[in-house]
Amino acid sequence: MIGFSDKIKLREEIIKNNIAILKSKKEDYQLENDISLKEKIEIKKDTTIKGEFIISEGQELIIHNGVKLTLDNAYLKIYGGFKALGLKTNQIHINGINNSGTIFINTKEDIAISNTIFM
Repeated sequence: MIGFSDKIKLREEIIKNNIAILKSKKEDYQLENDISLKEKIEIKKDTTIKGEFIISEGQELIIHNGVKLTLDNAYLKIYGGFKALGLKTNQIHINGINNSGTIFINTKEDIAISNTIFM
C-alpha cells in the first residue's frame, strides 16, 4: 500500500463528505414528512349529531357562524383542533336535546371559541 495513502485519504474524505450530505438530506426529508396538513371538518349549516363523534389528532372541527349544533344523546370527543367562532350578530348555538349532550376536549392543539352559546 506504499504510495496509495494519499489516494486512500482522499477517498475517505469524499466518503465522509457524502455521509454528511446524506445525513443533512435525511433531516430535510424527515422534516418534510413530519409536516402534515390538518384535515378540516366543517359544519356550515344547522346540524344534529347523534351518538359518538370523534375529532382525532391531526383533524380540526370548525363550526361556522350562525350554525345551530344540536347534540342528540351525543358524545363529541375532541382530540384535535376546535374552532367555534361566531359573530356578535350571528352567534353559534350548541345545545343538547333534553340535556343529553357532552363535549369532551383533550388536546394539545389550538382551540378557539367566541360568540358561542352553550345551552
